[in-house]
Amino acid sequence: MAEFPELNREGYNHAVSLIQKGEITESESWEFDWGKDGDRLIQKGGLNRWCLAHYVENPDPKVKDHWGFPFSSDGRTVNRRGLIAAYQRASQQGYTNILVAVKRLLSLIQEQKEDKRFIPFCKIEPQKHLVYGIVYEPETLDGEGDYAEEEVIEEAAHTFLSDYKSLRLMHSQPLPRHQAVVVESYIAPTDFSFPASTGQKSENSSVRKGSWILVVKVLNEELWEKIQAGELTGFSMGGYLFREE
Repeated sequence: MAEFPELNREGYNHAVSLIQKGEITESESWEFDWGKDGDRLIQKGGLNRWCLAHYVENPDPKVKDHWGFPFSSDGRTVNRRGLIAAYQRASQQGYTNILVAVKRLLSLIQEQKEDKRFIPFCKIEPQKHLVYGIVYEPETLDGEGDYAEEEVIEEAAHTFLSDYKSLRLMHSQPLPRHQAVVVESYIAPTDFSFPASTGQKSENSSVRKGSWILVVKVLNEELWEKIQAGELTGFSMGGYLFREE
């Protein structure tokens, strides 16, 4: 039976420092080779700086088996996908100390955005009064510190169209159809970016495969003015979440 890993405080503090400096990598997937990648991290200051856990049962810090839960493969940045993989593994194996640390790091990354609750609009078309945006992105920590897989997001998107198809302002005030109406709702079939040629485009233009995309036509002038003024910045999914412990 494997021993319960201890939090490597030096590695955790190093990850916090990198995130605060914006040294974050957003890769499509996470694969860590303890041979090639491990050697690279040793050359970049040692595994003690790049791993979140260590195992007392392997007391020699010079041995790779002493370390666990690496958060970087390049020895320069914190890999967000690596943290998500660490979160999933720690959750499955009941490593609560590692789980708490990883969740905090993911929250710090999320805090780099201006608004943790709403994902900024991807595209705005002033002539048509259309706004395009991501409602929910797979495996991305939200403002509540949770995330969802592609299948869960797809089910939520289908339920929205079949049972609700209604909008609310700031999760509370209902928006009647004469003010704003959903004209498109779909799951992104692949990674893509909205073109820059039409309308305005925010910095958050990239869309990840499996994301729920919504397009809304704004019919109320006061509402449209708030969007153009930056008072309304994006979409957010409202609902109930059942956590798996």
